[in-house]
Formats: sequence, structure tokens, C-alpha cells
Amino acid sequence: MKKFKQLFIVLMVLAVVLSFSGCTQSFSIDGMWISPNGMIITFQNGSSSASLFGFNGGPNGSYELSEKTDSNGDYTLYGSHLTGGTVEYSINVVNNDEIVMTLRSESSYAPNSITLERK
Repeated sequence: MKKFKQLFIVLMVLAVVLSFSGCTQSFSIDGMWISPNGMIITFQNGSSSASLFGFNGGPNGSYELSEKTDSNGDYTLYGSHLTGGTVEYSINVVNNDEIVMTLRSESSYAPNSITLERK
């Protein structure tokens, strides 16, 4: 009976540890992403392609992805470009290779909503 109690305690501790281990994982947006219409957006070390801001070609901008998710479970992405343009997107992570970006700020160039797949 004593061994059963010890085994039960070990299993319970393991279950608690495993349940919290998934909560600490953070999503990495770094890499190249492509939309269904062929638009490519790259993110790498705080630098983003100009297409994030609705421009084709040109110099890169910068971005910052929030460490924690908001109350909906989405990330927030803040972007700025040397032309003075800024964007704020809500990033819904469908899975590690698919995201949905929804524009939160006003922009006359950046797409309002876009689904991207990791390339």
C-alpha cells in the first residue's frame, strides 16, 4: 500500500509538471511566411520585410512580438518603418506553421487581415 501511495504521488507531480510545461512555450515568428496570393513576409531578429507594412520591395522595417498572449490567446505584433509607418497586428497562431494576422491600427497600405503559412 505504501508503494502505491508513493507511485500515486509521483504520477500526480508528473501530471502537474506536464500540464504547466505547455504553458511556458512561446511562439517564434522568425522565418519566411507566404499568403495564399503569394505575398511574402519575412521576420528575423527584429527586422521585417517592407511587405508587412503594405510595401513591395524597399528597405526593411522593424517589429516586436509580445512575449505574452492577450486575453484571447493571441500575440500582439508592433511594427515600424523608416517612412514613419507603424502597424499593430493581432497574431492568432493556428499552429507553428500557420498564423492569421489582423490589423489593429489604421493603415492605408497594410492588409487588414491575412493568413500566412511558414515557407
